[in-house]
Amino acid sequence: MSEREACHCRFRIAQARIRVRTATHRRNPARLRAYERGIGLAKHGDMRSLLAVVVVAGCGSSSNDVPDDQELHDLSTETSTTWHLRYGGKHVPLADVPQLARTIGLPGRGALDLSVDVTTPKVDGIRDFAKATGTMALSCQDCQLGDDKTKLRIGARDGFLGDGIELGHLTVDRLDAKVSIRDGKLTLTSWKLASPDVEIDVSLDIQLASSVEDSVVDGCIRFKPSKQLEARDPKLYSLLTITGASLGGDGRYHIKLEGTVDKIKRLAKDCGT
Repeated sequence: MSEREACHCRFRIAQARIRVRTATHRRNPARLRAYERGIGLAKHGDMRSLLAVVVVAGCGSSSNDVPDDQELHDLSTETSTTWHLRYGGKHVPLADVPQLARTIGLPGRGALDLSVDVTTPKVDGIRDFAKATGTMALSCQDCQLGDDKTKLRIGARDGFLGDGIELGHLTVDRLDAKVSIRDGKLTLTSWKLASPDVEIDVSLDIQLASSVEDSVVDGCIRFKPSKQLEARDPKLYSLLTITGASLGGDGRYHIKLEGTVDKIKRLAKDCGT
């Protein structure tokens, strides 16, 4: 991989050959569905699963060849031997990234830099993700998760929660994350979060298989709501302390990530220091 490719990424959520104009797709649901099919989110469920796992991951500097126009753009190419995923945008409003809202379950607000630069070779015409190389990234400034109106819906199996949980909102002053893909492994190499509401630390390694859905996940989410959040929103603070996560020896709540990408387990287990 060239130095330009290695430096060129910020977490992205797509893989098509066409240039994507997110604002247009938001106004036209049929085109949005076609976009998802084109980038493989509908057709290639394994890639969608992996990106959901890595929704908290990413990599360094932005790509110079992505226009700074607050929109998402696809520069991906594919041949008979290689798939080169290059996709991203600068200062993209979170509200213009519907995939993110669907993954997290809540609307977002703020300016997001997204980028992915990943090269995946093909074996007998089939993408072999175990041989993939590249980088991903996410950078968000003055962001907010939740809008004090939308309820977090856990799913049908948690029907006792009714129409969802009133989550309020979480403020994120800045989030920067970096991911590296090499030697058959995806690694979250850097995670920096500044928030007055919550401390969150994420570690993540994925041993890549030829099929993304069979890739093995080893990670942990450690979090601790702040006293400032307790003063601003006592209900949200209490919710974050009764998630079922394990209270670790470091005073933070731990959620251990295990299993494969398509069958990931979120366990109440102390991840250690």
